[in-house]
Amino acid sequence: MLRILAVIAALGFADALKLPATPVNPPTQAFGRRAAVVFGGSLLTAPLSAFAAAKKPAPKTLAEEELADESALEKEESSIKSLEGEINKERATRFSTELKRKKLEEERDDAFVSGDKAKAKELAQQVVKLKEEEAKLSKQIIAMTAEDSKEVEAEKKLKVKVQKDKAALDKEGDAEEIAEESQEVLKLFTAEEFAALPPQEQKKLKAQGYVASK
Repeated sequence: MLRILAVIAALGFADALKLPATPVNPPTQAFGRRAAVVFGGSLLTAPLSAFAAAKKPAPKTLAEEELADESALEKEESSIKSLEGEINKERATRFSTELKRKKLEEERDDAFVSGDKAKAKELAQQVVKLKEEEAKLSKQIIAMTAEDSKEVEAEKKLKVKVQKDKAALDKEGDAEEIAEESQEVLKLFTAEEFAALPPQEQKKLKAQGYVASK
């Protein structure tokens, strides 16, 4: 009797987790000649969309989805790293251009003070070009920084998605393990022990796939 109670407790725990019932001896269905003809005719008259729908690929499993998200995350991280590297190069170029401009501005002012108007004019033109280059670099940096912000946000979402995928995989693995253990527990029941159980417990066992041995 203690053995029966222990098995019932184990099965009650599995039932609380709402494990899927295993179908037992599904009823076979026979079709007569007339039904076969009707069925064949329906295939001929069925719209092509019905067959197209049947060819749709099966949905991804949790494991496949997790791998796909991991791959997308790696690509996103690589893209961010590359983009931020380009941004740093542009900033370095802009800083170098700024230093050159400031130096030329000083030389321009010195030439103007010394009365060398030709040199001052030439240096002033170079300063203008450097200012234009700085403005162009600044615009590029702003655009790249905005793009970087978007990609960083996408990376955060992917990280959350991957964490959820892993949690779902762990849960699925636990459920499968419990289901396997439950089936092993079911095998412990003899026909006599099953008959000695209350009707409600017998119903639960049958729902979980128990078949009385003959």
